[in-house]
This record gives sequence, structure tokens and C-alpha cells, in this order.
Amino acid sequence: MAMGKLHKDVGLLIVQSAEDAERSDSQVIKDISVKTKEILANLAALADQCEDSKVTLESLKLHHFPPATENFLFHLAAAEQLLRI
Repeated sequence: MAMGKLHKDVGLLIVQSAEDAERSDSQVIKDISVKTKEILANLAALADQCEDSKVTLESLKLHHFPPATENFLFHLAAAEQLLRI
């Protein structure tokens, strides 16, 4: 699977947070949790713009996301039951 900017941003956050010697394990987990909630909130906002508050592949394509990001969001929407096929 190709990595897009979103994947790289999440990976960088994880690495930077984990490498910070002053951060506890629970703080690293909190950092990841905050980023995850941000991504899910953005996906929910996309879904709110769609019929039945469900994302479709066509609605994702309208936003001209990079292919890797589009694929990631499509599968995330399916996992979060925000996908209309």
C-alpha cells in the first residue's frame, strides 16, 4: 500500500512522540488518540456533507485526495460504518 501525506503525518507524530524521553507511555498514547480523533472528525465532516451522512467513493473523488489518502479514507469509512456503497 502506498503511503500518502496523511500516513506520513501520523507516522511522524508517533515517532516524534515516542522518541521524546520526557513523554510517558500514556502521553504517547494520548497523542495518538488525539490525532486519531482528528482524522475521524474530518471523516465525519465529509460524511455529513453526503446523503444519509454516509461517504461514497464518488464523494471522496470529488475532493481530489491523493490516491493513497482516498483509499485510506474509503476503508476507514467502511470500518467506522460511514460508507454507503
